[in-house]
Amino acid sequence: MRSLLSAALAAILLTALTRSALAQQGRAVAEIEPNDGAQSATLARLGDTISGTINPDDVDYFAVDLEAGTQLELIAAPVPFCRDFAFVAPNGNRLAFADCMDGIDTLRITIPQRGRYFIRVTQFDDAPIQHPMHPYSLHIGSATPVIDVSSVAAALLTGDSTGLDPTVRRDLDLAGNRNGAVDIGDLRAYLRTLHPLSGGKGNARNP
Repeated sequence: MRSLLSAALAAILLTALTRSALAQQGRAVAEIEPNDGAQSATLARLGDTISGTINPDDVDYFAVDLEAGTQLELIAAPVPFCRDFAFVAPNGNRLAFADCMDGIDTLRITIPQRGRYFIRVTQFDDAPIQHPMHPYSLHIGSATPVIDVSSVAAALLTGDSTGLDPTVRRDLDLAGNRNGAVDIGDLRAYLRTLHPLSGGKGNARNP
């Protein structure tokens, strides 16, 4: 029985390390027009760098699926024009806004609940006669600590999870079966929150 548990954990650990590497790598996601509303938003994910072109007549939307408690950081690359961006909740409410007039280039938000959120990019009309398209990019980052799955697997093998950080134990159990203890089911549930095994860079859009 012990050998079967070890083999199962080894397989889970290999999958976890692969998915974690892909999740941290991120992708370069260029907008796919039309993406001027939430229903046609270009789909991105945590860790990606999104990009597009904008002018005062245009608005760009990107969608990202996020878990509750994620410490999100939206970081905009410097641009020589007045670019604004907002972070929008699934219900359409604006949760944060980066106003170019105030020189804001980073938004930090704690995600209140699981769901599909939106990043809206606009340009302030600082040149009312000519409206050329300008390029921009933003990074969708996170300050949320990454769970060390190798430590979790080692704890499961030894049957002793007391060495794990209490926050890690709590988060794993909440993501899993919520039985008050860290077990294989909790680790599998955590793996499902990581990005699927489909690596590589490229474009993606909202299905």
